[in-house]
Amino acid sequence: MNEIIETRIGNLSFQNGIPSKESMTKLYDEMDFQRATQAYSDHLITPEQRLQVAMQFSNPRSANRQPSRAASCRCLVVRAKEKHH
Repeated sequence: MNEIIETRIGNLSFQNGIPSKESMTKLYDEMDFQRATQAYSDHLITPEQRLQVAMQFSNPRSANRQPSRAASCRCLVVRAKEKHH
């Protein structure tokens, strides 16, 4: 059975629950990106700043709330860059 799942990184195709070679490449690239972003933010902003950002994005009343995890990662990277410039 073939299945295609639409995601923010593109369509992922599966045959009997096993991802295609192209889908595996996309998934590994995404995992690499997420790990790189996490490593970057872990070393450039303080735990207090990470908590502040996390609380901002978990508060539904926040005027600056972003709808996706990718947006929150971008926010962490921007704040980390601001801290060191």
